[in-house]
Amino acid sequence: MQTVDALKYPGQIVLHYLRRYDDSDFRANQQIEDFTLTEDFVLSCRILNMCSAFERARTMATLEAKERAQKMRVERGERYFVERGLYALKQGKGTEFDPMLVARFSDMIERLYMEYRREKKLVSIVNLKPGMVLSRPIETLQGLPVAPRDLTITEDMLRRLDVFQNTGGLGPIYIWE
Repeated sequence: MQTVDALKYPGQIVLHYLRRYDDSDFRANQQIEDFTLTEDFVLSCRILNMCSAFERARTMATLEAKERAQKMRVERGERYFVERGLYALKQGKGTEFDPMLVARFSDMIERLYMEYRREKKLVSIVNLKPGMVLSRPIETLQGLPVAPRDLTITEDMLRRLDVFQNTGGLGPIYIWE
């Protein structure tokens, strides 16, 4: 079998990222097979494990909401799903996850979430102007993607959106205020 040398290190991270923080056999300067663990390697594995656990918990909460016909999404809002992910990390702090990483990751997610949660405003296509930034993707009424979230509207984009509006119609357009 042919191997790709550039993928050896990331491959080792993928093989070992589920190792727990309290696993005494998984520390820097220890040997696993023919591989010596460096501080960067151990840190990379811990970060990937933490991010994976956060996303798994957040996704499971989202799936539960879908099973309940979106009732939870409406009642609790998007914040609930982020909180579920952070809660999972805090439950494993010191055992499954590095406490310092959990604290820094939680702070980062809180900052990003607050930035993301700027006000969204529904606008009609006639009120859409160059320089506005989409807060949600635009789709046709048939569900085909037209423009991604965070796209800055330009004159050219307005012309293309008019074509979509005139041929098949567009779904709601949301911008950041």
